[in-house]
Amino acid sequence: MKALALSGLLGLGIAFISASGAATPPVPLTLVINGSGWVKVTDKARVECKKACKQTLLLKAGSKVAVIAKPTLAEPGVSWKLAPWTGACSGVGKCEVTMTSPSKVIVTFIAPGEQANPIPLRHSWDVREGWALTVNSVALNADAQVVASNPSGATLAQVPAGAQDVLISILAGYKGGGSGGVELGLVGFIETVGAHKTIYDTNTNPCPGSFWPSPMLGATKDEQQVFSGQSVTGNICYEIAANDASTLQMFVYDGENDSQKVWFALS
Repeated sequence: MKALALSGLLGLGIAFISASGAATPPVPLTLVINGSGWVKVTDKARVECKKACKQTLLLKAGSKVAVIAKPTLAEPGVSWKLAPWTGACSGVGKCEVTMTSPSKVIVTFIAPGEQANPIPLRHSWDVREGWALTVNSVALNADAQVVASNPSGATLAQVPAGAQDVLISILAGYKGGGSGGVELGLVGFIETVGAHKTIYDTNTNPCPGSFWPSPMLGATKDEQQVFSGQSVTGNICYEIAANDASTLQMFVYDGENDSQKVWFALS
């Protein structure tokens, strides 16, 4: 009976038996999970989380446990992203905790479309007011293409020293009611930024000259209207500092709040 009782305690994780025969109380490990994904500690059942979760596990004192985390797949090719560990673990890579005292591991999953987890190339994502956007391709050093598209010639479209033209091909689909204006409803809310924090937009930093390689997204004589269920493909062209090219990201304002952005990778 005594052996059976001790076995039951071990199974529940309530007490452990030391070499001296005395019961050793378990040590708590608290998991704090932000975002969508699951977390598993060694042989314990995994903890599923969709937004914000907290769970405490009772583990054997002195034991070394591994914490494993996996982000949720939002859709094929687009996933939540595991941020660096915090709490009892830090940085990236493996998370292992030796249970000598109560501990806490904070697991953060970054949502798709955040700056630290931008939407990959060639994946569609909802951005604002019924619009979904896909970055089809990005051409760095597109100076020659811009020059060739300007009927007034290379002099008008000359790129300043230390700068380069970046040509972004975009597929914009409209799923809202009625119709949406491409220029006023979408293009005016698209900007890019590089590591040096300069923000580029088509009003302040357009490619030089009057024309970009066709088709120009939303750049028509009259506001281009797209009806629900329709899509349009076109180019946006920025003149950027050359040292921003390798770190360039694009974002779209989501709604009226400028702090809400959906980010897209440009590489």
